[in-house]
Formats: sequence, C-alpha cells, structure tokens
Amino acid sequence: MTVPAGDWVFAAYLEGSSTGGLISYDQRVLCVTTAETAWRLNGSIAYKQLGARYACAFHLDADGYINLRLYSHSAAGCAVRYRDLLLCSLDDWHALRAMTPPVDYFDGGRVTNRDAVFEQLTPIS
Repeated sequence: MTVPAGDWVFAAYLEGSSTGGLISYDQRVLCVTTAETAWRLNGSIAYKQLGARYACAFHLDADGYINLRLYSHSAAGCAVRYRDLLLCSLDDWHALRAMTPPVDYFDGGRVTNRDAVFEQLTPIS
C-alpha cells in the first residue's frame, strides 16, 4: 500500500498459536519494510508472548509503498493467529494511548484497551 510521508505505527494483536504454544522465539517479529529503503527493515518489534498487542513505528521521508509483515514460527505447520491490525500516524497512536483507559484498537464499532501492549516507537534508521 502507499502512505503519505511522516511517522506511522503498525500494530497487531497476536492472539494465539495453532500449536498451542510458541516453539521458539527465533525470528518472531512484527515489522515494516518500505520501498524508500529498498525494502530493508524500517520498523520492527520482536515478540516473546502471545495474547498481547505489539506496535512498531516507522518513518517515511516521502509518500511511498510499504509492506506490513508478521513473521511467525519457522517449523512446518505452525502459525500465529492475529487480529485487530491497525495502521495510524504516530501522533494518533500517542493520542489513543493517552486516553483513559488507554486505547490500543478501534474499528468504528469496537474499542480495545488491553493490559499487555508492547511498543517499539523508535523507527530504524
């Protein structure tokens, strides 16, 4: 997809695993790559537990294409269930988190304010 220049946050709720648990934590990451950086990593956060929301920030100097990625298990037949994907400006993310109680997702009909929210809000340069 294409998004305007600026600071952005990609967030996802990692709900569970098809295997009933994580096999290992190698290469478990929520991340963003951009055309602007020749598809190198632009923002990421590693995850070590499920049942939590993870959010990573990224920056675009100019309007550009992005890939939103969720890397999961490396073993055959394993997967991570995810939902409630959110892409918003960094300012909007801060505004959501500053609410009482802090909001981590909304879709016009539902709002969530989970206890477990992990953030990496410094884009990779």
